[in-house]
Amino acid sequence: MQSRESTHKVTLEHTFIDRCNLLDAIIPTYIIMTLIWLGVLIASSIHSCVLNKRHCLHLQRSLLVIPAIKAMESLINSLYLDSCPWVAQTNLTEKYIDMARISIVTFAYTILLAFLYLLSKGWQTLQF
Repeated sequence: MQSRESTHKVTLEHTFIDRCNLLDAIIPTYIIMTLIWLGVLIASSIHSCVLNKRHCLHLQRSLLVIPAIKAMESLINSLYLDSCPWVAQTNLTEKYIDMARISIVTFAYTILLAFLYLLSKGWQTLQF
């Protein structure tokens, strides 16, 4: 038996999105969602902290964090999509936007799940 050695040359190419015009219709949607979440935040803070200040509980005031975080999340997502194409990873602004996007998503859903858990414990729907 003879063993034959052969070499193969393999090239790996990473294709980035080069059709950023497809994302142009999505960016205004995220900006509109940012404005809607800011409107919800302003309306609920006026309702909780101004009109019903005497009857507002700490939980109701702390629930104002959710629309604030969701507004930041949709704004950062619009900035991220606006920086397409993501070919040049040397720009520090793009790196900061990407890190902020990952962080705000983590914070948003962690806080939302924590509030839902605390509400269910308060209403005694969970028996842990």
